Amino acid sequence: MGRPVMARRAGALIGLAVLWAGLALAGGGAALAQQIGSYAAVDVRALNLRAAPDPRARVIRTLPRGTVVSILDRRGGWARIFVQDGGDVEGWLAARFLRRSAHGGGAGQGHGHHHARPAPLRVSKLDFDCRAPLFGDSGIRKCVASARVQLAHGAYDPARAGSVPIVCRGQISYRTRDGASARMFAYDRGSIAYDDRLGQSMRINFDVRAIKAKIDSAHLTAFYCAQG
Repeated sequence: MGRPVMARRAGALIGLAVLWAGLALAGGGAALAQQIGSYAAVDVRALNLRAAPDPRARVIRTLPRGTVVSILDRRGGWARIFVQDGGDVEGWLAARFLRRSAHGGGAGQGHGHHHARPAPLRVSKLDFDCRAPLFGDSGIRKCVASARVQLAHGAYDPARAGSVPIVCRGQISYRTRDGASARMFAYDRGSIAYDDRLGQSMRINFDVRAIKAKIDSAHLTAFYCAQG
């Protein structure tokens, strides 16, 4: 008997698209990172990354001020995040200590990293579909992340000709029926015209068919689009 179709929509479960364009909040307060699928930055001297949305949960690591993270999910006052340039680290943070990241320069501040990053692009919609065939028992055979990508803040210009090359990168975490777990990366390239207000549809296909073991479950753990 075939396994049921597995389909997850990022708007309800993870929504890991990238929105790395924020405005500084007047009056000196920090803007809460409310949006699933946005980039945010740590706004305190040190913030504990925990294994669960609980102040008593195990501390995975401590993030210094300025560390840039992707918001994967929200639960109450907690945000599940993916640490950018942080060795694929994922966990939970108290959302009130995050602010929206105005640009990519915040990544790595406070821990000696000075890598230049392309400006991230706004992703207004992100869907993740991971499913098994309707018939048979071969496990999950198709995982796709699709997104609507728009120009970074201030780049849209209806009077300007030409386009911006873009690249979107995604990462999934999957588990096979023999109990093993692993991650897979994939990317897609495209372009956005300077006068395109709606943006470009991007689609990342993960080559899960190459996995010999049957995949039982999979979910999107990171999604990032930038000029490139």
